[in-house]
Amino acid sequence: MNESDYAIAVGISLYPEEFAPLTGAPKDATRFMEWVHSPDGGDVPSENTRLIVTQLDQQPTSILDWKPDQDDVDAALIDFGLRHKWKRTWKGKNGQKFLGRRLYFYFAGHGYAPRAGNVGMLMADAAPSRLRKSLSLSDYREFFAARALFEEIVFIVDCCRDPLPLGIGETDLPTPPSFNLDRVNPPPRTTEFVLLAAENGRKSYEMVDPDTSEPGGVLTRLLLKALRDGTAAEKGKITAAGIKRYMESNFGELTSRVDGRSMFQNPQFQGTAVELAQAPELIFGCPAVAAAPGAVQVRIVVPENFTGELIVTEGGKTEIARQSAEKATKTAPPWFVELLPSKRYAVRNVVGPRKSRAAVIGWPELEVTNNVFVFPGDDSDN
Repeated sequence: MNESDYAIAVGISLYPEEFAPLTGAPKDATRFMEWVHSPDGGDVPSENTRLIVTQLDQQPTSILDWKPDQDDVDAALIDFGLRHKWKRTWKGKNGQKFLGRRLYFYFAGHGYAPRAGNVGMLMADAAPSRLRKSLSLSDYREFFAARALFEEIVFIVDCCRDPLPLGIGETDLPTPPSFNLDRVNPPPRTTEFVLLAAENGRKSYEMVDPDTSEPGGVLTRLLLKALRDGTAAEKGKITAAGIKRYMESNFGELTSRVDGRSMFQNPQFQGTAVELAQAPELIFGCPAVAAAPGAVQVRIVVPENFTGELIVTEGGKTEIARQSAEKATKTAPPWFVELLPSKRYAVRNVVGPRKSRAAVIGWPELEVTNNVFVFPGDDSDN
């Protein structure tokens, strides 16, 4: 169990003034927290987590007292140990000490874009005339980056990034953390992963999940799929970089039908775990994915002179496995991929941005070769 990890999940469905209800937000926060608690997921002890969601039966009559609000979020951080002269019990990779190893921060609700690169996460007591009642993603990121609190920070923000209303300035919006803890000099070496539901100035959407018939955010649905079913795993690990690649190759799943129109949202990725040329690795898990009923274990082999990466795709677009070419030769340890005979697969050898070649896996041929697929060495470039 990851006893030095912590998590906050916020889901706001109802705002007393002007903002439309978001029926799926509390459930999305709950689903994310279920993954955080799962031994096959974040494996974070429940005492290190706070689920902060709309409670309709507990709302006060005063609009300014509606919950959840910033006090709920900052109170959770206080419970985790954020206070003057905080205890540093976690020893990081570089010998530096932190309060904890990792913090997950998840938000589902309404949001807006005070400026490019930032998100204002609207709390339940917010309104168009009270946009300060929102959390500033940039300020919370800067706060953690300048203090030895957590070695790794994960922000998942499933909300719109609507433009500011006309006539509203950006200088006073939104609100930073309420803490005034001392900065660390030199700054700590932290690893950060930020996943935003939409581009600056664009919307995110809810849709009904065809599997559960429940509404939920499109981004959260795809993220949990990546985390739970192992399809985002690369070399046995689910990493921040792997999630980014998975999202980018499955954008079709982010197309939803809203009000009779086809809507598309484009997730954005920020943070050192995905932006640096030599990005530090941030691992979300090492799933042991069970084979689907009827699946066949197929060994994939390429000629010794192959370079680049091998990508196994289903139906021509969905990536299901990836491996470096030099680790799939006849002399390398066998690389096996679980495949279903009822589906169509291909292997693509990607050498560079403009050079790749592909070959379809033929099931009749596999019966002859005892389930060994040998990539044809003379396959022409595509």
